[in-house]
Amino acid sequence: MSEPAATPRSTIALITCIGVLVIALAVVFLVGTRTHDDRPVVRTAAASTATSADFGIVTSADASVPAVPNQVSFNASVSSTRSTTAAATAATNAIIRSVIAAAKQSGVEARYIRTTSLSVHPSYDYTSSGQHLVGYTSSERVNILVRPLSLAGETIGAVTTAGGNAVSIGSVTLSMSNQTALLAQARAAAIRNAKAAADAMASAAGRTIGELVYVDDAPQAAPADYPLYNLDLAAVAKGTAPISAGTKSVSVTVQTRWTLR
Repeated sequence: MSEPAATPRSTIALITCIGVLVIALAVVFLVGTRTHDDRPVVRTAAASTATSADFGIVTSADASVPAVPNQVSFNASVSSTRSTTAAATAATNAIIRSVIAAAKQSGVEARYIRTTSLSVHPSYDYTSSGQHLVGYTSSERVNILVRPLSLAGETIGAVTTAGGNAVSIGSVTLSMSNQTALLAQARAAAIRNAKAAADAMASAAGRTIGELVYVDDAPQAAPADYPLYNLDLAAVAKGTAPISAGTKSVSVTVQTRWTLR
């Protein structure tokens, strides 16, 4: 029985290298696993990504500024009924032209006179036997803005005289021409009040306020028109019942958010 052949040295060396490589890979794997397991896991909460603008102090405040109406507007309406649409329209147009001319002569600028409605429709008489066409009615309405307020009586009187029984006056309304400026004043005052409230709250907590990061406003009655009801137009036109504007107010409420320091 022959003895087994001797293993070449090159084969032994190869097996040795393979073993060393396997052991090295195992060590690296184990070390890497341990390093991964031991490494602290950082979890980012939703709050940690929020900026200071998401917190701070929220305040709301309002402010009012006095306002005196300095203009008045009213509608002058004219209606005419004739046998044809052409005749009705011509009659209405003639009266409206007289009304507009009278308003201009009283000092009203052309840009403050505008047509707000215009219509022509058949008119019927209703009896026990049914409806009967009696003609066509043409109607037109113009809105007239009078500024200054002191011209209101004169203008209304001139318009009613020019239109006669065919014209009717309505929707007499007081308003302010400087509406944008009044709103700006009220808004600025409301923001100052909101800041003062935020300062007081922060001071009570031992902090100070930082930047204003949010602001929103809500006009309460700014600027409002003030319709006049049960107005004696004849007396106004004669100057025996002048229109007194009185004092109104323009109010704004703001909500603000401030950062804390």
